[in-house]
Amino acid sequence: MTSNAERRKYPRLALRLPVALSRAGEPGPLEGVTDNISVGGFYCVLPGRLAEGDRLECTLLMSDGTHLGRAIRWLCRSQVMRVQSAEGGSRFGVGCRIDDYTLIVDSERQEAIHEAAS
Repeated sequence: MTSNAERRKYPRLALRLPVALSRAGEPGPLEGVTDNISVGGFYCVLPGRLAEGDRLECTLLMSDGTHLGRAIRWLCRSQVMRVQSAEGGSRFGVGCRIDDYTLIVDSERQEAIHEAAS
C-alpha cells in the first residue's frame, strides 16, 4: 500500500528564484517566485491563474554566487501540470514540468553554457 508514495522523478531543492512566465500571444509575463525546483520542473506562486496544460516560456533568474556578480538566466519551455489556490485565494501555486531549457550567463557577452531538450 503506497497511498502517499512519492511520485517525483527528480529530487526537489527548496529554492526561491524570481520567475517570469509567458503564454504565446499574451501581453507581458506573469511574475512570481519559485518555491522549489528540480531538473524536471518547478513549483512557483503567481498573482494570476494559469490552466493545466498551458505551454509557457519561462525565465528563472539566478546569480553565479561569485564576486563577479554575473546573472544566470534559465530559459525554459514548460507545461503547467498543477494549479492550486495559495495565500487565501489571492495567488496561485503552479507546478510546471520543464520540457527543454538553455542556461545563459550574462556577462560582457552572452554565453550559452548548457542546452537540453527532452
